[in-house]
Amino acid sequence: MLFFQQHLTMARRVGLIWVLSALLTGALASSPQPLAVKSLNDWLNQVGTGELLLKPTESSAGNSAINGWDSAVHLGAEVDVKVSGPVAAVTLKQSYRNDSPHYVEAIYAYPIAESAAVHYMEVIVGSRRIVGEIREKAQAKAIYQDAKKQGKRAALVEQQRPNLFTSKVANIAPGETIHVELRYTEALAIDGREFSLRLPTTMTSRFHPQESSIKPVEQGPIVPSSAVGQSSHLADITVDIDGGWPIQNIESPSHPFVERSLGRGYRVHMGSSFSDKVAMDQDVVLRWQLDPVASASGAVFSEEYKGEHYALVMLRTPDEMTSGPRMPREVVFVIDTSGSMAGQRMYHAKQALSQAVERLSPDDRFNVVEFNNQHSRLFSSMRSASAINVKQALNWVGRLQGGGGTMMLPAVEDALSVRSDPAYLRQVILITDASVGNEAEILRVVERQRKGARLFTVGIGVSPNSYLLRKAAQVGQGDYVYIASGQEVKARMQRLFAKLENPVLKQLNIDLPEGAEAEVWPNPLPDLYHGRPLYLAMKLDKPIDHLVLKAQTDRLWQQRIALPEPTEATGIHTLWAREKIAAQLDGLRQGKTQEEVRQAVLAVALEHAVMSPYTSFVAVEETPVRPAGEDLKKASVPNRRPVDQAYPKTALGLTQQWYLASLLMLVGLALLVRVRLRA
Repeated sequence: MLFFQQHLTMARRVGLIWVLSALLTGALASSPQPLAVKSLNDWLNQVGTGELLLKPTESSAGNSAINGWDSAVHLGAEVDVKVSGPVAAVTLKQSYRNDSPHYVEAIYAYPIAESAAVHYMEVIVGSRRIVGEIREKAQAKAIYQDAKKQGKRAALVEQQRPNLFTSKVANIAPGETIHVELRYTEALAIDGREFSLRLPTTMTSRFHPQESSIKPVEQGPIVPSSAVGQSSHLADITVDIDGGWPIQNIESPSHPFVERSLGRGYRVHMGSSFSDKVAMDQDVVLRWQLDPVASASGAVFSEEYKGEHYALVMLRTPDEMTSGPRMPREVVFVIDTSGSMAGQRMYHAKQALSQAVERLSPDDRFNVVEFNNQHSRLFSSMRSASAINVKQALNWVGRLQGGGGTMMLPAVEDALSVRSDPAYLRQVILITDASVGNEAEILRVVERQRKGARLFTVGIGVSPNSYLLRKAAQVGQGDYVYIASGQEVKARMQRLFAKLENPVLKQLNIDLPEGAEAEVWPNPLPDLYHGRPLYLAMKLDKPIDHLVLKAQTDRLWQQRIALPEPTEATGIHTLWAREKIAAQLDGLRQGKTQEEVRQAVLAVALEHAVMSPYTSFVAVEETPVRPAGEDLKKASVPNRRPVDQAYPKTALGLTQQWYLASLLMLVGLALLVRVRLRA
């Protein structure tokens, strides 16, 4: 009996050592739970795989498996932006250089501004230009696959999400460089007299909950800057600004820049000189102010397209709006404490949240929700913003740390489920980098469960998922701000406070001049907050010289706005199409079938030659270049890891984690045997 008891005790100790080894290894890796791995791209994007330093792999054209990124493919980018008033026309040229001795297919997933209307694509090989065609998505893919198989140079550009695209370039010859040029138009973000341009250059890996019904996005590998080399993943970025009005105070919280006058405007180049390039490891943010003497109430940009008249109308809201007595607020703060927020992002998020809590008035009520793999509340129910409760909240916030997955949906659902009191103005403030892949599910919850609450979003970090941040604020009838660096936390939060605490123009509608007809998007018109302009994308039967804007504050409000002479511009029809497509896609949350929405979107996207979830650009050079019988190697081109994203230096890959666990177990067994022998 004693023999069996001794060996049972030994077995228990061995088991305990093994468990402790595994737990210690997991702690050293400092990573959230990984997703189910379906491909190498999935594995590359697990936070638990640490530094993501992989040796390149190769496969034949017949192998459908997605391979690791290959350093043989060199990536460069040129970005040329022409700003006219509130409209930016962007030309993005991606360069893929094949330094290997093989023919290569490059696959690259990358972000583009979420409000961009992508309307042109071409492939450049030497002096030859192959203009891309817009096709239905499945048809474009079939054309590309057939060209790739035949050894022809070909390129395919697909939209994965409103702000995430994929380029595939087939049959890049050894030593050859192929350029893919995209052109898009977007309306700038405006807040008061401040105009803002954001050019995404990389992205944060998006967490995708296992239980989500949405197909995970193909986002490709994200690697440290040291893994791509010093000469790859650099962008040459120039912005020409013609503000339409006198401008001043050009600034960038993200990058150094140089500028020179162009007479009516300025040329800005990102970097320390006009020949500099910048690393593609954070979004480029450029801002400028209208001169205080500029008093224009709006701007009109127009374009004739296929015999139709299109206009983009920007109306500035009044600087002061009357309101009734201040209503006390009921605010739920939701802060993201997942692994992607670790480091600088967590620090800035806590700063922003602390400022917002300190801003509360004693007659307000509040609570705080934090989320990663799970979520929790500071208080079990809403509490008054008394000095004691505010102090307790600040202490609690100060102890928060980043780690784990990004289970945003349950946290947002919980925040919106708080029972409302009609005597209070309900607001939910979400502070996050929004690095999730189940955006549609989150937006559906916001739309269906907000019950009068208004959702405001605060984007954190140098590469946030700006689509979700802006769209959630739109669906939640709130507003949004971005915090790109620690130096601007206070200033950006002040802008948010101005919106939280000032009247809103709601139930907006417009009256056109008698006899004029127009199809206007967005429809219905959004609520407007302090400093935000109203953008109207219009298809008109004739030009108009004024309109009447009506809205509700605490009373009926209306204003007749004289419109200036239109400025001729290109791409205006694509902005109209982009707004209409966005509204059609909203139908998926509102009960319409996939096929209904698909057919509606296809009609608009093909008519206006713009990218959408159901249309893609494809370009093919008819002459085959890859010799028959020679394999085509695949290379998934990585993104640089965002410069502000923290991963522990001790982070390990999955294999290394098990090696370490086994080693620790053996060491434990050796110590145990030694102790037994001494006894």
